[in-house]
Amino acid sequence: MLLRHVVIEGFKGIAGRIDLDLSPTLTAIYGPNYHGKSSILEAIQWCLCCNSLYHESEGSRWRRIKEIFGDIKIINERKNKATVVIEYEHNGKLYRMKAETTTEEGFGFKLFPR
Repeated sequence: MLLRHVVIEGFKGIAGRIDLDLSPTLTAIYGPNYHGKSSILEAIQWCLCCNSLYHESEGSRWRRIKEIFGDIKIINERKNKATVVIEYEHNGKLYRMKAETTTEEGFGFKLFPR
């Protein structure tokens, strides 16, 4: 599986929208402290975790995500929704996964068809 593209909005330290094309070999993320580098990686992890729990019941998914992410505030304090979209390649085919949550849902999340 190769990550190809990531779109992040309103996740943790990311108030705006980040739209990243990723290299199939190496992508470096650099910048000053407190500018969202870790938030990018955690957003990818959150989306992958949400989608890997696809077949569990909604309550069970919520508990598992809460266990994994602890007390992390998933949604940026200036936003009311967090959305992460990942495009990836597997066996030569492109796929997309998406996870989204609102301030009312907290650690809950909606999954979208793959």
